[in-house]
Amino acid sequence: HIGRVGTYPEMMAEAGMGGMVCCNSGGPIHPAAPYGGARGRMGTNPIAMAFPSGLEGPILLDMATTVHAVGKVTVYQRQGHPFPGDWLIDSEGRPTADPVAFRSGGAMRTFGGPVGYKGYGLAFFVEILAGIVARNGYSRHMPGVNPREHMSNGAFIMAIDCESFLPLGQLKWEIGDLTAWMKSCPPAEGFEEVLYPGEIEARTRKERLAKGVPLDGTTWDEFRGLAEEHGVEPPPVLGP
Repeated sequence: HIGRVGTYPEMMAEAGMGGMVCCNSGGPIHPAAPYGGARGRMGTNPIAMAFPSGLEGPILLDMATTVHAVGKVTVYQRQGHPFPGDWLIDSEGRPTADPVAFRSGGAMRTFGGPVGYKGYGLAFFVEILAGIVARNGYSRHMPGVNPREHMSNGAFIMAIDCESFLPLGQLKWEIGDLTAWMKSCPPAEGFEEVLYPGEIEARTRKERLAKGVPLDGTTWDEFRGLAEEHGVEPPPVLGP
């Protein structure tokens, strides 16, 4: 597992470059169904892109090509929150909010709802880039891996030397100007403001560094168990 995909383009942005990373997954876990399908055939196939900016954080897009990442489904399940009906499908391809059906032959849907072919199209190209072109294997075949026993990420990583096109300072200024133009848009009903890609993550990171990371009891118990297993101290608890 290569970890959080957005970390890599963030590193490129910090070095003054643009970056794009995508990854697929092979093995026994195929949580996502192709558009129009009723069985899992691929991973969540995330895509992440970032560019340097003079803003609080880089311009960053880090997203699964499914409606949400599998981890989000797990969090909702543990917290007892209902799933939106269009997140998942059961083994017959019918929309469901039941995590049991998802874990019993169901799958996640690619993003886009009634136009989910758009998310599926992106996921398909992730298979080509991260699997076939990068020679890591696509979701059906991973070289040297027993698909019944192991899961493996293939990755396509691209860095863009922005200064081959324009000075870095000008790039940051124009990105800042574009951002200001977007944020000047009057918010629609139900929204307080327009955000740039990565803004909510930058704000959340700042808050978490100051106040800590909230965890549900099940996840915290897993951390404690892992800490005990490996003989390390668990992170301190800042509050209930």
